[in-house]
Amino acid sequence: MATIDDIFAPQYLQQSPSACWQAVDDYYLAPEASLISQLAPYARADDWEADNSQHLAATLVAKVRGQHHLPLTQAMMQEYNLSSQEGVLLMCIAESLLRIPDQASAQALLQDKLSQANWQQHIQQSDSLLVNASTWGLMLTGKLVSFDQQSNSITRIFKGLLHGLSAPVMLQLIRQAMKVMAQHYVLGSTIGQALSKPVLPKHNYTFDMLGEAALTNAVSLQYEHAYRAAIAAVADANKGLSVAQRHSISVKLSALYCRFDELHTEQVMANLQPRLLNLLQFARAQNVAITIDAEEADRLALTLTLFQSIYQEQSLQGWGQLGLAVQAYSKRAIPVLAWLAALAKQQRDIIPVRLVKGAYWDSEIKHAQQLGLSGYPVFTQKTATDISYLACARYLFSEPVRDLLWPQFATHNAQTVCAIQIMASHHHYEFQRLHGMGEHLYQEVVTEQYTRIYAPIGEHQELLPYLVRRLLENGANNSFVHKLSDPECNIDDLIRHPVNAHQQQPASPLPLPTQIFAPERTNSAGVNYQVATERAPLLTAMAPYFQKQWIARSLVQGQEHQPSARHPRYCPYDTSLLWAEVSYADETQCQLAIQQAEQYWPHWHAQDINTRAGLLNALADELEQQMAKLVALCQIEAGKTLADAVNEVREAVDFCRYYASQAQQLWQTEYGVEPWQHLTFERQGRGVFVCICPWNFPLAILVGQVCAALVSGNCVVVKPAPQTCVIAYEAITLMHKIGVPLGALQLILGDAAQGQWLCQQPELAGVAFTGSLLSAKSIQQQLTQHIGAQPPQLIAETAGINCMIVDSTAHLEQVTADVISGAFYSAGQRCSATRILCVQEDIAAALMVLIQGAMLELNIGPADQISTDIGPLIDAAALEKIQRQLTTFEQAGQLLFRTPMDANLNGHFMAPSLFELPTLQQLSEEIFGPVLFVHRFKKSQLDDLVSAINDSGFGLTCAIHSRNQSLMNQLSSRLQVGNIYLNKAQTGAVVGVQPFGGKGLSGTGPKAGGPHYLTAFSQQYCSSAELLTLGSAEQPMKEAGGSNGNTLA
Repeated sequence: MATIDDIFAPQYLQQSPSACWQAVDDYYLAPEASLISQLAPYARADDWEADNSQHLAATLVAKVRGQHHLPLTQAMMQEYNLSSQEGVLLMCIAESLLRIPDQASAQALLQDKLSQANWQQHIQQSDSLLVNASTWGLMLTGKLVSFDQQSNSITRIFKGLLHGLSAPVMLQLIRQAMKVMAQHYVLGSTIGQALSKPVLPKHNYTFDMLGEAALTNAVSLQYEHAYRAAIAAVADANKGLSVAQRHSISVKLSALYCRFDELHTEQVMANLQPRLLNLLQFARAQNVAITIDAEEADRLALTLTLFQSIYQEQSLQGWGQLGLAVQAYSKRAIPVLAWLAALAKQQRDIIPVRLVKGAYWDSEIKHAQQLGLSGYPVFTQKTATDISYLACARYLFSEPVRDLLWPQFATHNAQTVCAIQIMASHHHYEFQRLHGMGEHLYQEVVTEQYTRIYAPIGEHQELLPYLVRRLLENGANNSFVHKLSDPECNIDDLIRHPVNAHQQQPASPLPLPTQIFAPERTNSAGVNYQVATERAPLLTAMAPYFQKQWIARSLVQGQEHQPSARHPRYCPYDTSLLWAEVSYADETQCQLAIQQAEQYWPHWHAQDINTRAGLLNALADELEQQMAKLVALCQIEAGKTLADAVNEVREAVDFCRYYASQAQQLWQTEYGVEPWQHLTFERQGRGVFVCICPWNFPLAILVGQVCAALVSGNCVVVKPAPQTCVIAYEAITLMHKIGVPLGALQLILGDAAQGQWLCQQPELAGVAFTGSLLSAKSIQQQLTQHIGAQPPQLIAETAGINCMIVDSTAHLEQVTADVISGAFYSAGQRCSATRILCVQEDIAAALMVLIQGAMLELNIGPADQISTDIGPLIDAAALEKIQRQLTTFEQAGQLLFRTPMDANLNGHFMAPSLFELPTLQQLSEEIFGPVLFVHRFKKSQLDDLVSAINDSGFGLTCAIHSRNQSLMNQLSSRLQVGNIYLNKAQTGAVVGVQPFGGKGLSGTGPKAGGPHYLTAFSQQYCSSAELLTLGSAEQPMKEAGGSNGNTLA
């Protein structure tokens, strides 16, 4: 792996771009401390440079503070920063209020947000008269809910004035105020409007068409048209201007193509590449410079690949005006710059580089944690990012890079500006800032160059992602913009060199992604399948398992049952592929399994809880080691996509570690009640459990059920679904391998007959079941017929007709993404999947356009292809059942849209389908596939809608999309469902974070992956010890059982 010193060495650029690419891959998750130690010498060359930049920065900050008053919006940000609840609420209002179509919802949202916060604490806290006046307005609009009878007279006067205004008038006033706030960041709604604004002296613009991550091709084409129109307008405006005065355009690739990610690279190169090339050829003809914006880390490699293919097009060679933004918070920043320099050198051209610090930090951190990566792709401390930025600047000024990369430094940090001016070895560079930010700073910067302003253009509908990033970046307490505006912040602290600041602060408090649950447990290790360097080793390791012929047998006392009949298994996405052979157990084998489990239970039950928990942790480690094999099996047997298969294995790992940790915490608790009495609560297993596991989560649910039962002290007989016997066989084999005793765990393969026989056995202490409602009712009936002192325990999770409620305040793009993933991913074969979309009629038409457009882009195909979004159904019977269920709806003309599907697919495929649903009662049973029903409601009908959802009897999941927190609280309190998801998709519950389980017809509880799950597999006992003092000795007298009530069963 090349070091930073290697990359800075002149001979490094003697390599080809492909050779330099290796460092881009190597630095993806580089250890932060080691990397910063390599970067620091380049960020701070010597004391002279550091002292001079610090002195220059101190002078600059003093001038800015002494000669400029904050503009209204920046003063508002200063007073209402994102460390306060009020600041967050203002951010929400600023974006969402401008999008809401109906007045009633807008008024309700306004009341909700303004009444939540403590506006009084901000009165007279700002130097701005307008901010103080705004505070009074915000507080009073909140209905003064916190004011007491001692409020002063002016409060009562304002309250009276407020009551004299009608709701529509007040709403209009607030709308206008929020538009002013939004306009602080957006130069104009159109390129023409933006170009009509006066330009500051020695400034020019780079225009950005607001919008990114387009969800549909239609939206992408709209952005392409907007970019083309902007290029033409800028070309016209540039006439007669010098090179330094000319404006430019910034382009986001995710706006130009709706599938811009690595898994869809072929589609990107086939669709986006020619679209982008055509746009850039037009820009060159118009002599308008273009910069491709930086986006999320997962898109970096694809961005660079696409950039290279475009840059090397003959029609663009020699242009020198095609640039790229590089993010300094990325650990790959220096290698990316070196690769760009090698590319420019190879072509004997120059590439403009906009160096930014990075605007997706929060989402990058969260994403890495969710994926369970070994590290972070970005620096976790602000000082580290600042160090990286200065090191990148040093590289851009280095002699080997001169005339290859043209530096463009985008920053609002006075220390960074001054450090760059001091280290600059030439004057062929420029500074850049965001529109609405850093204006006063750059008015005081003495520079020969023009300053370019990054100016967003667009309507308020596209504002949210940009506004959120700007407010998070610059409204946070640790941002330079915030500190510069804060007179309480000491100048010495503000301008301290980042190397010095980094050395004086403790190590990053942010745990690595695998340690976010420490010390209780380790997060499951994952793979970022969106990044080739992470994905490729996994795919290589998986390959041999697709070639193998698999066999699965029942395992009783560790011995395989020799079959009399063999059942062939065909791949669900390629029914011509015979890949496995499965044998079912007969009644004798079932009897033996129950007997072995019952006989071994006293031995297993007596094992120390730490021993049992240790086996679960060992199993978790083994599952991670066997990731490639298990992912391959989930694909070939269950038809899961790569993403679903990886998540399946990770969930199994999390179940192991979570239940091990929970058992060690729950199993014995001691405390004193009186000075003379000591209580001990203990838990014990119930006996023999049968675990009947489904095919839709053949590994995760099996491991979860079995591990919960085992660690609780029960012996287990596992009966998996007949469709996924091989995965079950491999999982049980692994459990035996890591030390689970053969007598404690038996595997019975079969269909419904074997399951029914097992549930009838009188030796059972309980059944854990996940599957259909019909099967659950059958098991429940069988268990009630058991004769004994205590009936067997039933832990069941069944079907759900799950709704998503969307009101008119919701963010439609987010709703669309969550609907697509919740209803159609995993081919809709999740019990938690979205079945009914209940949408307020005011936004229904607009939402349907987005959803249908997104459905049109879904890839339906074999699960082993990384570009596949929707894989097959599990088998032919499942497909035929859904087709029968949909007949009535299709005959009634309720089909709205169906995703096109290749007719030549050789598997159990079903195209995602969208149906109208006039009443909820029309859907009386779960349709377990990629089918979504849309129900439209009026705002006034919301209460009736909740009642209808509750009346269905099903109660598994429900999602609510709204910006109105009061409304979400109200709905949540009324909905009779097990899991409610607010402003997010309703699938993908995380073990230990989002316990999962339903109510009513959807489940018995307790929730899997939650703190109460193990209690259902065990019983609690209490013993008391009475302490008697005899002379100098204390004699404990324990009582357990008997008629004194000290034992709880």
